[in-house]
Amino acid sequence: VQSSAVRFAAACSPWQRELAQLAWTRWWAALDETRRRRRAADALVRCLHRSMLRSAHSRFCKQARHAVALERTARQKELAANELRQSAVRSMVHALDHTLVRRKAIAWRSLALVPCLARVQSSAVRLAAACRG
Repeated sequence: VQSSAVRFAAACSPWQRELAQLAWTRWWAALDETRRRRRAADALVRCLHRSMLRSAHSRFCKQARHAVALERTARQKELAANELRQSAVRSMVHALDHTLVRRKAIAWRSLALVPCLARVQSSAVRLAAACRG
């Protein structure tokens, strides 16, 4: 490019050379301006991209924290439900034990009363026999 520009400058008159130099300078300035604008646009895009990534990351973190909190409350609810179930089972077992103990006690008392009833019955039989006799 430069050699063709040198050849063009040698073939031209001084005012054409000056005009060509001015055009060349303007072209380079426009190219620099375009590069500057492109760099500025790229920087803006990078900045926006970073900002979007930051907001997306913050949104993700917020959602993740919310999910963890929900999971924690679900786990706590499940543990509370398990505790209630275990408590109900314990109270049922306790009631059954209590019932069995009462039944055993009643049975033992009944067994203890058998000789006493036999004595009462035998004395009643004797009394009836004496009355008849």
